[in-house]
Amino acid sequence: MDGHIQKISSSYLDGIQLRFTVGDQLTRWQKLEKGIVTGFTVSVVLFIMGMNLLINAAQRETRGPKTESGIYLPSSRGFMDDLTLTSTTHIRSRWMLTALTDVALWERMEFKTANSRSDHQEGADDR
Repeated sequence: MDGHIQKISSSYLDGIQLRFTVGDQLTRWQKLEKGIVTGFTVSVVLFIMGMNLLINAAQRETRGPKTESGIYLPSSRGFMDDLTLTSTTHIRSRWMLTALTDVALWERMEFKTANSRSDHQEGADDR
């Protein structure tokens, strides 16, 4: 990533502090260490950049399934905060998940596996 873009991203999160009210209790100010603050114009851009990095990381690892006409479909698709991965083998799925994990750690993002809706596998061909 370009150094100028990294500096913009770092300065965006630098020094942001939050506090919360729970019942009648007010927390002390806390430094934001991870996440995207809602309400800022640049937040949407940062989120989209992060999702694009994830999608592209998975696409670099493998092609998607091949149609009957011989066209390869994309291996990953994203819509808002939803990501769909498609692979022809178990091994290629692992490659994509490893790439996603590496990029997510670099971006300081987390996968919420409890919110994952499906993991569908067909066949046993791992070639």
